Amino acid sequence: MDNLSNNIIFIKKDNKNLSDKIKFGLVIFLIILFLLSIPLSYILKNILYVPSLSKEKAVDLIYSDSNFTLNLNEAISKNNLYNRNISYISSLTQNNLTKLKKDIYALNLDASINYSDFEIPTNFNVIFKYIDNNWTISDITKVKEGKLKPGQSAGTYLLNKINADLNTKGYFEFNEIKYNLNKQTFAEIYVINEYENSNETTVSLGRFNETPYVTATLSFNYDINEWELKSLALR
Repeated sequence: MDNLSNNIIFIKKDNKNLSDKIKFGLVIFLIILFLLSIPLSYILKNILYVPSLSKEKAVDLIYSDSNFTLNLNEAISKNNLYNRNISYISSLTQNNLTKLKKDIYALNLDASINYSDFEIPTNFNVIFKYIDNNWTISDITKVKEGKLKPGQSAGTYLLNKINADLNTKGYFEFNEIKYNLNKQTFAEIYVINEYENSNETTVSLGRFNETPYVTATLSFNYDINEWELKSLALR
């Protein structure tokens, strides 16, 4: 028994602790890693995060864009292969806002586009893209125009025409007949009635609750985009 105990050898393992130098280096590494994680997470957030675009925000971007009318004019001209100059946009109706990609949206709009002598109802898409942490208008696409309409009513056209001729010529001429009308009277009358059928519009000019001074019939010539006077009767 004593011989057996004498043959048992006990192996003692040394618990080697990390040196102070290695500990210090590890601490420095963890500190650097922590400090780098802050700007890195911020950068990744800016790169990967794209806020959603609301319809209200999209419309605000359109109204605040001083070049929107010019860009729309270019898109319409490119679509029709001829140039036009937009006078103003009289109405803007919002339709669907569609998410095309994470950073791209399309807002469909209906607008009444007014030119010098006529207006055209127009449908188009405004494309928004998220660039440099901001939503911005990047393009105008899919322009579709409706039927051309006169830019002003028949009655307004006739009254303006008569007043312009009286101020410049001193008379109003129709069918080679010169009408010496009272300039002051026509400066004070209004369009009191307009009746439109499929081809012609009958208008009355005068004062309300009085017999009209002028009753006339006009039709719109779509070839020249202008009202044409067909008949004229004076009181």
